Amino acid sequence: MEFSEVVRRRRMVRRFSDEPIPRETLESIAAVAQRAPSAGFSQGQRLVIVTDPGLRRQLGLIVGEDEDEGWGRWVSRCAAQFVPCVSEADYHARYREPDKLQADG
Repeated sequence: MEFSEVVRRRRMVRRFSDEPIPRETLESIAAVAQRAPSAGFSQGQRLVIVTDPGLRRQLGLIVGEDEDEGWGRWVSRCAAQFVPCVSEADYHARYREPDKLQADG
């Protein structure tokens, strides 16, 4: 099955298996995600893939798993987390380039 078909068949899930995911699979998913459009083709985003159980638990705490009883611990219990990171500086730098500046500056 192609990844694009998997995305089309997606459904909401809040209980994940913690069974390890092959590195090749994670890299394939990341490669598709990195093809997403970016403003001015600035490419100011990066993905961090977290598979270490201790780091997954720490991220679960950061997003408030312990505070929200209704959601459960689905963030920390999944096998891998894709954390999007954005560089505001990359976007500002791109929009200061000549082809993006307006005639009035």
